[in-house]
Amino acid sequence: MSAGTAQGTGIGIDRSGYSRTGPLTALLPSQFALPEDLLLWRYLNGGLLYRARSGQEPPQLRPVIIVLDTSPATLGPIGALIRPAALALATTLSQKQIPALFHSAGDEKVFFLQTPTDRLRLLTHRHGNLGDPVISIQKAESLLGSLQHEHPLEPVILLLTHSFWGVEFEDAPNFRRLRGFFVHYPDISPQPAWANKCEQWAVLRHTDISKVAAVIGRLIGSEPVSTVK
Repeated sequence: MSAGTAQGTGIGIDRSGYSRTGPLTALLPSQFALPEDLLLWRYLNGGLLYRARSGQEPPQLRPVIIVLDTSPATLGPIGALIRPAALALATTLSQKQIPALFHSAGDEKVFFLQTPTDRLRLLTHRHGNLGDPVISIQKAESLLGSLQHEHPLEPVILLLTHSFWGVEFEDAPNFRRLRGFFVHYPDISPQPAWANKCEQWAVLRHTDISKVAAVIGRLIGSEPVSTVK
């Protein structure tokens, strides 16, 4: 890392260089091949490897229902981006004592995110269901009330998935407080099928690791943002 740069933690900071400490969006994806017990041990004991980052003031955040696509459709490069992104967000919110829930899209399970072990599920929880996108978001909407009075800012739903999410459900109803974080499959770059279902949305290539933290910070920050492309 070059002289004069600051190490930052949390959503909303850009990266440069490498480090043995940092936010979870900066995790080296090759570590996901480790056995779950070893990954947990490293996570709890500071043994994970990160890319280093230059400091920047993070945005004010709000309670979030993290709807993470844990279906087989996100195995590979999509999951390697959205899972650490979700974990970084959950960790940042926990550090700031802002409530959040993990809703696993596809099997519709809901988890608290209060402990490091809870949050590690964002990296490890998997299932074989394709699921129903409409049902997933409707369930997330039903959870908003559980966070409604926990913070001055209204909670939002953040969906993390691939850009083809819901393509077969284009006539789905509009949803409340839905923000979309979409990732393109390699060599494919359509507009996300559900872009018009989201209050705000962003789409990244699976290689855009350096943009993840800032984009998620903007999507769920206190200030309205324009569509991010």
